[in-house]
Amino acid sequence: MRLLPENEGRRRAVKVIGACLVVLFADSAAFSVAERIPFWHGLYVILANAETFGGDVGPSNAAGYACNAVVLLVLIPLFGAVISFFTSGLTETHVKAETAKLHAKMDAHHAEHAGKLDEIHRKLNGGDAS
Repeated sequence: MRLLPENEGRRRAVKVIGACLVVLFADSAAFSVAERIPFWHGLYVILANAETFGGDVGPSNAAGYACNAVVLLVLIPLFGAVISFFTSGLTETHVKAETAKLHAKMDAHHAEHAGKLDEIHRKLNGGDAS
């Protein structure tokens, strides 16, 4: 089972995931420098803000607020796009599997009743007077 759609959808998903990681790490580095905290703590704060529950360190200067603005305006929508790529991939896989099952049932049903349908057609068209 694939988590991402095939071909073009997969390429777009990989690009969005890459962009998300670049923005995440760049913003985390900028926030840690701006707030004078370790990088890993900055990464935690940016992730916490991106997940909308907030971190334990709030911005204390203009640069920190700018980093939080990047989270709100760029990172949160990118996270949403990543989640939508995965869910659409799962949905597409499920729909294809169910469609294949339905086609197989329809084919079996048609094969089972094809002779009867041909006989009914002949009777309706006057080909068999019995």
